[in-house]
Amino acid sequence: MGCVLYEMAMLRPPFKADTPDKLFKKIMVGEYEKIGLPYSKDLSAFIAKLMTHDQKKRPEVKELLCYPKMMDLKSEFDKE
Repeated sequence: MGCVLYEMAMLRPPFKADTPDKLFKKIMVGEYEKIGLPYSKDLSAFIAKLMTHDQKKRPEVKELLCYPKMMDLKSEFDKE
């Protein structure tokens, strides 16, 4: 999910390289350009959390749904 949100925000994939071997290495170490302006610190932190290399440290869906912005979105959908 992190890669998809990253690409939606940045309009490019988080990992790019000249060769498949270099791409693999970048993915394995989690080397990507961090998201900055014009995006909020909340969005940057949210995506960074999703892009955490160690899958055990990545949030589960129930944790993601508890993020304040996600709660706001849920409230908006519930109104409709």
